[in-house]
Amino acid sequence: MSGDLDAAGAAATAALVAREIEGRAGTRHGDGKCLNCGAALSGKYCSECGQPAHVHRTLGHVFEEFLHGVVHFDTKAWRTLPLLAARPGTLTHNYIHGKRARYISPLAMFLFAVFTMYFVFALVTPRNFIEFGETELSEYSRAELDERLAELRRSESELAASPELEKTAGKGAAAATRRLVARQRVAFEQEIARREGRPVPASPIPEGSIEGDASDAISSAAKDGNFVLIAGADDLNAKLNEKLKNPELLVYKVQQSAYKFSFLLVPLSLPFVALLFVWKRGWTFYDHTVFTLYSQAFMSLLFVVVSLLTIAGAWTSWAIPWLVLLGIPAHMYFHLKGTYDLGWWSALWRTLFLIVFALVALIVFIVLMVIFGVVS
Repeated sequence: MSGDLDAAGAAATAALVAREIEGRAGTRHGDGKCLNCGAALSGKYCSECGQPAHVHRTLGHVFEEFLHGVVHFDTKAWRTLPLLAARPGTLTHNYIHGKRARYISPLAMFLFAVFTMYFVFALVTPRNFIEFGETELSEYSRAELDERLAELRRSESELAASPELEKTAGKGAAAATRRLVARQRVAFEQEIARREGRPVPASPIPEGSIEGDASDAISSAAKDGNFVLIAGADDLNAKLNEKLKNPELLVYKVQQSAYKFSFLLVPLSLPFVALLFVWKRGWTFYDHTVFTLYSQAFMSLLFVVVSLLTIAGAWTSWAIPWLVLLGIPAHMYFHLKGTYDLGWWSALWRTLFLIVFALVALIVFIVLMVIFGVVS
């Protein structure tokens, strides 16, 4: 529950911060002098300092500002979001070349999208470190159930006949691993029996949970010091094994680190984008920064959609692979092509490299988040 509250607070804070970056229009024409600088007023804003002519001093306006900041970005959102999804190159090209008043700025869009993503993740992510149960099994076809059951039986036989497992993982982790595989095998056997209308066999394994067994296996292996994050970094690896004694807590800390340091995605990605245009004159690091911010804002919102589709169930899950496998490269292609005025071939090969660079930046970011989670 505390994680959900943190995420909700983060989303609200991010929206308000983004709203302040964008600014807000005055509510009506003012009269007399500006309360900020004393200049004569002739419209909605002060011509000297830009402050709205009309300011509020009511408690109700505080609540109004909160709702306004959290829920929307004025009419700019209705211009920016469709372009960000369908014509990202046009949006970024226009913003770079000075058409900015009609759009949400890239930094505000990035902040809003990233923290919205973490807020949604906090709502849809399972509480347990590993989730496995009848809900997931019901989505398997009968052929998939049979295939997976055969794999589990082979794994169970191999683990039972492997004396090396205790040496490498430790006795506690080895026992928990065998118990985890056995529970999975029994779960598949029970699901097949249900579908065939046969009596569901009782589990011969003592009461417990698959999630608990997985957590116990990780915790037992950590007690034996079996996890290595960076070879040669003994102090860091020791801290990792200490934290993995409670894997759920470590996962929570990594999630919190990812939320707090999400801005690092921009400097990690920026050099790779600049590298794609190192010999092409006329483009600056500012332009690459705008491109990077809008691109990552779209990716964050895409993962929000994917997360919500997973909640909807099996009837929408078919769309997820298409969104990820086709949506991401297609968006990158049209974003590059429109932003940098590229031909189809120049945009295509840069898209391929950008996908590789994005994966590298993401891996580096994840490793950094794990390190932050371990040392915090």
